[in-house]
Amino acid sequence: MKFPPHLGSQITTLAKQGSNVSVKAVADIAPNGEKSFRLNSITANGKTIEDIPPTALPSPHEEVSVSESGTITQLQKNKEGDAIVGLFIGNTIVKIPPHIYQQLGQSLVNGVKIYFTGFKKLENSGEVAEKKYNIVRARTISVNGKEYSL
Repeated sequence: MKFPPHLGSQITTLAKQGSNVSVKAVADIAPNGEKSFRLNSITANGKTIEDIPPTALPSPHEEVSVSESGTITQLQKNKEGDAIVGLFIGNTIVKIPPHIYQQLGQSLVNGVKIYFTGFKKLENSGEVAEKKYNIVRARTISVNGKEYSL
């Protein structure tokens, strides 16, 4: 299991040697062919640590981590109209890569309830929109009891 240096002290404080932990990770293959798992989150003793890269200074474009659920009410297509790139869930747009929708499209349809984690984009005072939506860049999606890392 690989995790970035900025999580080292948090993880060693949370989980002592011999502790039971639950991890969410993504399989990774390095250019040299080495296989590993890249940590998304770790849970121990009822506490969870997510891999959120450190920020040097707060900025108006900073994103915050979210965990939410809801029912898909509409699918968002890209500008060309040939690929699904987002899911409308109430007042939130969950952004997903088009290839993920191609893989999970049969499961991600209007009326389906999903659970998702990701990063919410904070409002930019220079942006104007017809309707204000919360925009979340999905990190994981759970649908029909299965969780997928994006």
